[in-house]
Amino acid sequence: MQDVAHDYWSVWKQFVLQGVMQEDVLPPSLMQSWRRCAALGLDPYGELPGYDDPRLTTTIPQDLLSLLRPAMEDLHQFAEGSECVVVFADAQARIVEIVGNRTMQEELVHLGLTVGALWSEEQQGSNALALALQESFPIQINGAMHYRAALHPLYTSAAPVHDLMGQTIGVLGVMGHHEHCHPHTLGMVTSAAQAMSNQLQMQVWLRNANDLLSELKTILQTLPEGILLLRRDGVVSQMNAPAGSMLGLTPARVTGRRLRDVLPLPTVLAQALTTYQPLSYEELVFDTVHGRVTCLCTLQPLTSYRAETGLEGIVSSVGLTTSESTVADGFVLILRSIERVQKLVHRMTSARARLTFANVIGESAALKEALRVARLASSSNSTVLLRGETGTGKEIFAQSIHNSSPRADGPFVAINCAAIPRELIKTRYLIWYNQFQGLSHHQCLCRVPA
Repeated sequence: MQDVAHDYWSVWKQFVLQGVMQEDVLPPSLMQSWRRCAALGLDPYGELPGYDDPRLTTTIPQDLLSLLRPAMEDLHQFAEGSECVVVFADAQARIVEIVGNRTMQEELVHLGLTVGALWSEEQQGSNALALALQESFPIQINGAMHYRAALHPLYTSAAPVHDLMGQTIGVLGVMGHHEHCHPHTLGMVTSAAQAMSNQLQMQVWLRNANDLLSELKTILQTLPEGILLLRRDGVVSQMNAPAGSMLGLTPARVTGRRLRDVLPLPTVLAQALTTYQPLSYEELVFDTVHGRVTCLCTLQPLTSYRAETGLEGIVSSVGLTTSESTVADGFVLILRSIERVQKLVHRMTSARARLTFANVIGESAALKEALRVARLASSSNSTVLLRGETGTGKEIFAQSIHNSSPRADGPFVAINCAAIPRELIKTRYLIWYNQFQGLSHHQCLCRVPA
């Protein structure tokens, strides 16, 4: 190592004194760095600038800050006995943390290595921290490879740390006396930096997964249907509040227990869970603490495909025909209150009558008589038959009679008799059929009792 350092010292001296670069000796990145330092007018013999300002804020993400000291202490432990220090700098090459040999730390303070100090190329000349950030690649610089003579007694070894998107967010480095420099040092620094990058990425993935899980739980709780997630053995892993309300259970107390242990299961549901068969809108009755509850149930097994080799994969998606069995890893049980379903059907199939007798315009004696008779009919429970040609206002009278009747809050269902085959009318409304004789279909509008 001393011979190599001496050779670099000759190359360095020739460059700083004569401006001559031996390109066959130096790595390309280091040659470019020396040229940049010379172009900046840095004095290679000058003192290193020290800088320490605790008010400065770092650009290091909080997730990475929590990883720094443990990872740096582990790295220093691997290099124990080499009298080195482990440093971490942010993307601007500002020192954020220092760990290592106390004597070596005190020695490096005089060379400007303090928390808050800038070790960029513009400040400290060519060094591994600055070049690792510049090149986004691990690098080790020993002795006279540094541009400033004050750093010649040292070696600096550094590797960048990347975020999830591959951007360099900091650099991990090791510094020590140049006689202790070893190629293995760069390997250790590179491995530690990569481990920090991997752990940082895993924390981002874990946080995203937790955020997604939180969103899914929120959605699960806001759905009006009762939803239960069951493991393969029937243990409840998730239950939303509507499911607990329908079944008379407390989700927090049921989670982690088998559903059949906390609630008697209908035979159809119990068999489906045992045989891993799905159910589709099955009307089931549950015996709960609040009494018998009727629900429309949908059971969907969550399946994966296991081949005989034991490997898992969705082989059906690529059309494989290997001998494999479908195994339910769990179930999704959806409960819909039968009362809510009935109300929904009622809402979807029913219409509201909006017209009243006040909407009937006219002053003729015949119209007034029709209004009088219609008002009498509205208070009756008898079926009303309206007769008239197309466009004479049968719809207005039908809605007005409905809105004036005691059943005004109920549904108003309009039936277009012209669209119904005569044979169907004979079958379903046989009692009325005789009243329709002699009438054309378009002359009739029926008010069907609710």
